[in-house]
Amino acid sequence: MGMRKVLEENFDYEILDEFMDHFAMAAESIEILTINLEKAEYYKRNIDELFRIFHNIKSATAYLKINIINDFAIEVEDLLDKMRDEEGPAKAEIVDWLLLCDDQMSEWNINLRLDEDLVPLKDELVVLPTL
Repeated sequence: MGMRKVLEENFDYEILDEFMDHFAMAAESIEILTINLEKAEYYKRNIDELFRIFHNIKSATAYLKINIINDFAIEVEDLLDKMRDEEGPAKAEIVDWLLLCDDQMSEWNINLRLDEDLVPLKDELVVLPTL
């Protein structure tokens, strides 16, 4: 039994369906928002949107008790919060790390959709980049 079945057994279908839709949209949005962090004119707007995305994921996964995604979202949100105080553009190291975050989120989205176990967090994401 995969993660989706576990969630279906413990939560209302409408709540789960809404989460799945929002999670998929978030996973699709992260890449372009991240790439645009390298452009000073888009930095503030995109960092705020990325923060909002990860904040919402953090809240939803806490409620649904999806701990691996929740723990990850907390770390990413904390980094993005610090980045909100920066002027931009973002350093290449940070953009590369956030693109790996996008890959991880996309993989988890597929796992959820296919009712698979969630893959572990990629080793490259364990260490946060420095600002």
